[in-house]
Amino acid sequence: MKLSLHRGVRTWRAFTLIEIMIVIGIAAMIMCMGVPLAFSMLKKDPMRQAVSDLFEACAEARAHAIISGYPTELIFAPRENSFHIGMASLDADSGLVADGGRGHAPPPNFSRQYSDELVLEMLSVNFQELKDEDSARVRFFPNGTSDEFTIVLQWPRAQAFRKISLDIITGLADVEVIR
Repeated sequence: MKLSLHRGVRTWRAFTLIEIMIVIGIAAMIMCMGVPLAFSMLKKDPMRQAVSDLFEACAEARAHAIISGYPTELIFAPRENSFHIGMASLDADSGLVADGGRGHAPPPNFSRQYSDELVLEMLSVNFQELKDEDSARVRFFPNGTSDEFTIVLQWPRAQAFRKISLDIITGLADVEVIR
């Protein structure tokens, strides 16, 4: 703003309402163009989302097994493109908990479904191919170890392959890009 003296009268120069409205209109148009772009950048593509969910599930199952002191399972339903965390319920001959986890800390309420756009190329637990089975169970043990586990996902639209596997000694997941 500028103060000017005009014939002894003080006047203040300022923006007019029309100028302010034009600036607001331009700002609104810029935001309308930028918001959809920002949302699309925040939304993960199906492959990235599935890999992220698998990493989170493996970490949650491993942590629960260590903290609770009882084996925990990551249970896959290949035909439904889903997986969840549950308690291991194996017999006494295996040396694992046989009561299905009753009386122990319940596993985290974790369940995910990956996109129908993804193709399950391979699902292997302890070197057995299980992608055509009703379910596949990956066990995580209280000492931090896990079953052998490998899953290969393909996203045909982007011609992308990802191989996620567990280190059986540490129970930690690792991802590999397959070309």
